[in-house]
Amino acid sequence: KTTEPVLGIHGGPGIAPEVPWALQEQIPGFYLYHARGCGKSTRPFVRFPTPGMWPGMKILEETLGIGAQIADIERIRRRLGVEKLTIVGHSFGGFIATLYAAEFPQHVQTLVLLTPASCLTLPPPKGSFDLFETMRNALNEQGDAQHIAEYENFVKRYFDFSQLPKATDESLSKLHNECSLHYARASGIELPPTDIAAIGGMAVFAAYLSMGIEHDYAPILQRRLEKSNFPVHIVHGTEDMTPPAESERYIELFPQGNVTSERIAGGHFLQNERRVIELVKTCLSRVSLSE
Repeated sequence: KTTEPVLGIHGGPGIAPEVPWALQEQIPGFYLYHARGCGKSTRPFVRFPTPGMWPGMKILEETLGIGAQIADIERIRRRLGVEKLTIVGHSFGGFIATLYAAEFPQHVQTLVLLTPASCLTLPPPKGSFDLFETMRNALNEQGDAQHIAEYENFVKRYFDFSQLPKATDESLSKLHNECSLHYARASGIELPPTDIAAIGGMAVFAAYLSMGIEHDYAPILQRRLEKSNFPVHIVHGTEDMTPPAESERYIELFPQGNVTSERIAGGHFLQNERRVIELVKTCLSRVSLSE
């Protein structure tokens, strides 16, 4: 019997992993691809596609946005020549994996979501988790005036979409890397230095253009997934800055008899944790037994 393929979807958005996940080393047939527009994948734009704002936004979103990312997963499945995929999605990759499952439920064998991104609803409902506000509060508590000033300057530049026509892929990659640095500082963790070449700046902002200023994916995802019958496993780190309630929102999207969830020791980056490797191996063994 051939090895069941497992597809890993990285987060970011638009930050390709520079080193393999431990899952690749431990599980034969584990594929971790770089999403289009970042890492070693094709980058269709060195700079903003057109001088005009609206035409350029439209081209950017259609080429690198969420719809294109979902279509790429389906292309990979067909290329692998399998009817169903076991998918492991981390952070924003967990969000993308969920959207794929809603679009192609018949092609999902098992879904494993590792701290899926808290972007089902934007702006965040009042009283719920807001990543950028949480980072601001954490930095304020640390009391370093210089860090706070740097963060406020970053937020102003990061959300100024009027500057997109003047941007390049490299300049947006550097800007998005600042987000990672502020996240690490606010959450008190050390991240290895990121090669700017691993980040797809245009891809990051194409994803943001897909989501828009305001959206709520939850109702339509619930409708699309209400008859799905594949198992879903959701894992959240006990030390993650993102509260468990954000992962629990994903639980509500699927038929409750199909979902298991657990919290394990660790922060946001769980893809190399031993428990996650054991979980994926267990999922694959159940697939083999069912066949």
